[in-house]
Amino acid sequence: MSGESLISQIGTVLMTLVGFIVILYLAYISTKYIGKKYSLRGSGGKNIKVLENCPAGRNKSFAIIKAGDKTILVGITDTNINFLCELDESELSFNSSSGESMEFSKAFRRVLESKFSRGTENNRKEKDDESEKQTDE
Repeated sequence: MSGESLISQIGTVLMTLVGFIVILYLAYISTKYIGKKYSLRGSGGKNIKVLENCPAGRNKSFAIIKAGDKTILVGITDTNINFLCELDESELSFNSSSGESMEFSKAFRRVLESKFSRGTENNRKEKDDESEKQTDE
């Protein structure tokens, strides 16, 4: 009887684990889909793309838009969208090499690397400084 109970418990644990993996996979797929569908960066049609959007206060923002071969800066409020100026795209800098949206996994990896690499660089510098002090003494 204890053998059947053990098999039952193992089955329950395995089913829970499989269910958890399925839920994680579905969350990943849905996040990827939502990120691509609702991303402001690179959103638009074939001829109009929002390259960057920057909040400027409550319900106000600036947007850099590429329309055809022109790149423009617009101001956006609740009631208006105002043309501000035309920009030279060669003078602009973007985090990624194109106006396309970045995959969530790449963006997440960059954030992790930037957060944790600073700490490791500081730790390395401190260790190097300590080793230089020890060699001087």
